[in-house]
Parts: sequence; C-alpha cells; structure tokens
Amino acid sequence: MNETLQDRLRTLATTAGQAHSRRDPLPVDHIVGRARRSRRIHDTVLLAASGAAVVAVALTGATLAQRDPTPPPAVSPTPVETPTPTPTPTPTEAVTPPVEPTPPPASTPSTLPLKDPLASRWMGDASLSSDVPESGDTLEDGDYFADLLSVDPKARTVEVDITILLTGALADAWVRENDPEDFADGVENGYRIINDVERPRTLPLADDARITMWCTGAPGIQQQEWTFEDWAALPDTGDTTCAPDDATRNRYYWVDVRDGEVAQLVGQFFP
Repeated sequence: MNETLQDRLRTLATTAGQAHSRRDPLPVDHIVGRARRSRRIHDTVLLAASGAAVVAVALTGATLAQRDPTPPPAVSPTPVETPTPTPTPTPTEAVTPPVEPTPPPASTPSTLPLKDPLASRWMGDASLSSDVPESGDTLEDGDYFADLLSVDPKARTVEVDITILLTGALADAWVRENDPEDFADGVENGYRIINDVERPRTLPLADDARITMWCTGAPGIQQQEWTFEDWAALPDTGDTTCAPDDATRNRYYWVDVRDGEVAQLVGQFFP
C-alpha cells in the first residue's frame, strides 16, 4: 500500500532537518515532487475511498432493492376456539319405580295326611286326643272333634261346636286333675268330652269331602259312606240301624280340616 500523506510530511520534515545539519541545500524540487506525488496519491486514495463508498452504497441499495420493500402483513394470531363448558347436570330427585304389590303366596296343599274315614277312630280302648284350635276365628289344618248342630245343603256348609275328646289314660289324667271327685269311680266309659265354651262355627265342605256315619247291623258297628246330598237330607233323630230308610245323622263327628275346608266328616260311636 502507498504511504499516507502524514507519513510523507514526516519524511519531508526529517529530510529538511538532515540537510540543515549538513548545511546541504534543501532539495526543493525533490521535495515538491514528492509532495505533489503525495497529494496525487492522497487524492487518488480519496477518490478510491469515495468510489469504494459509492460502490458499497450501490451494492447495499441493490441488495435492499432485491428485497420486498413492503413490510410483511401483520400476522393475526389464529383465534383459538374457546371450548364450550359442559353444563353441569342439575341434580334431580331419583325416581323410585312404583313397587308392585307382592302377590300373596300360593297356598300349598296340606301335608297332613287324612285317616281312613271307613275305620272307626276309637272303639273304647286306645288313648287319644282330638286337636285343639289355636285361634278363635279360624281353624288350622287338624283333626277336630265336634257336636253337629245343623246342615245347610244349599250353601254346602255345616254348623258345629268344636269340643275336645280325650280317651283312655288321657281322659283319666285330665279328670284326676280337673274333677277329682268324679274320678273316684273312674272315668265313665273311658272318655271325656270337654266343652268349656260353646262357640258355633260355620264351616264349608270341600267339593270332594267324604262323609261317613256309624250304624248298627250285622256284623256289629259299621262305618257307612254317604254323599253330601243324601246325608244332608237325613233327619236329626231316629234309628241308628244301617238300613237307608231308617238312618239318621250321627251327633258327634271328627271334623278333618284341610286348607280351611272340611275334607272329611267321620261319625264317632261311643259304647
């Protein structure tokens, strides 16, 4: 690179000083020539610098010209859809479904077996007891003993007074405790019918109810079976023979109750 103007002036000053000290004449022409050359160099440097600046400005302008002078459009933020809040369900009272009425349990056939209605229940020797009602309004399944009061053929019902029949040793024990004076001579005929409270009851007969009565005839005491219609048509008093024309209804019966109905009426003979 060429010397700068300041370097040339310093060189000129140094040369002048050296000449003065040697008493040599100052080489004015040389100095002027160098000074002129330095000015030309300076001017050249200035022109070169100016040209370089102009070129730089031009390049910068060209570069800027290549760019889009229009500022980019402002980018609007994409709107974010605000989620719609899910409404909180309003609590409602629980709807209780209607309760269906519980149907009454179906009645089951009684498991209490029926005794043979053609066989006499007691013939004067065994000890037995008829069933005792548990309530005053209804009769549970059981074999009760009753005094027959009346018969209603149309309604197919009987009116009876439930009693308690005790025979043999059971009758002796009851009489000894409850009627000791009467027990002095023993229990008459070996049985006792207890009826502390008279209470007539009207009982329906089952459609297939069986009815038997005792009667006298050869060979002795027998149990005869009757239809309800024929039995209901018999008189209350009369002969006890087994002849149909002379028959009368017995007074005392075993009343076998099953499922709220009379399943059997069995006449009882007493010696």
